Amino acid sequence: MLLSATSINLIEGELVGEAYCADLLGQRMSIWEADALHQVESVHEKEAETVSRENRQRIQQEASSGKRALAQETRRLEKQRLMERQRSEIHPEHVQAALQVLEQEHAASPPLPRQPMGLLPLAVPEDEAPTTPVVRLQIRKRGNIDDEQ
Repeated sequence: MLLSATSINLIEGELVGEAYCADLLGQRMSIWEADALHQVESVHEKEAETVSRENRQRIQQEASSGKRALAQETRRLEKQRLMERQRSEIHPEHVQAALQVLEQEHAASPPLPRQPMGLLPLAVPEDEAPTTPVVRLQIRKRGNIDDEQ
């Protein structure tokens, strides 16, 4: 049985007791029983609170990610529209014709494989392995400080 309201009643500065739900009204209850009920209730409250918090966080993330994606797509389309409007003002006609040819060639050619970003080129294995001998070093076992003296 869960308690609907718990509070400490103070009458004229004296602690009278705790007010419980109507089901417990008029019954005698020891302090240990009240503590046990509080512990059980607090466990249920914590579980409900964690489930509620997880659901609220999930809902907020879904809402914010949807808004963010929509805003990014709107910005991208608006920027593309503005660039299309300004293209004739930016480039002369012969440059626009060259750009159209390049766009058509780019659309017809297959995309190149992406190269990883970095300073070194990709490692290419050689056909012949080096013939230098491999020297295996001895491993010294770790001992106590007292063993060395």
